[in-house]
Amino acid sequence: ISGGKSISEPFDTAWALVKAPLDFDSIRDMGDVEDKDIDYRVLEADFIDPESDERLRAKARMSDDGYGFGRIYDNDYPDEARAFAIMSSTGQPKMTYPYSIGTTNYYQGRGYQEAIFQLLADLLDRKGMKYWEPSSGMKTGDGHMFARRMHEKHGDDEKMQRVVTDDSNPQ
Repeated sequence: ISGGKSISEPFDTAWALVKAPLDFDSIRDMGDVEDKDIDYRVLEADFIDPESDERLRAKARMSDDGYGFGRIYDNDYPDEARAFAIMSSTGQPKMTYPYSIGTTNYYQGRGYQEAIFQLLADLLDRKGMKYWEPSSGMKTGDGHMFARRMHEKHGDDEKMQRVVTDDSNPQ
């Protein structure tokens, strides 16, 4: 193939897009947990790093008012997160949006953010909440890029049906 690309590159790219690093069979509902007088609903699951095959703990929590987080923890440093997403309230009932996301540089491009997105989307479904698409005003400034990647990967997939993208976004 011209341009130095191998015949298998399109297949490898397609496979990387459909391989989900979150082990959906491992999702555990931890119930409600109180932290600083706020009740959060908590889910935990296993994330499988596609390069190292490590099984890492992924955790998502969400309050009824739309504040929460998702994290994937490092096995060697259990209090350290390799990736995170902080969710903030839109000010409307049952609505939340990503305020800030990040992945440690070394682990970028391995599906950490997608796994957090999937776990948070599952948690929001269980709570009957909606997930606003990130905006460019997101703290980390990469909200549109993240949303675009998720739309490119999932298109009309049911995961994206959880994301509200209309012009009434209150951000």
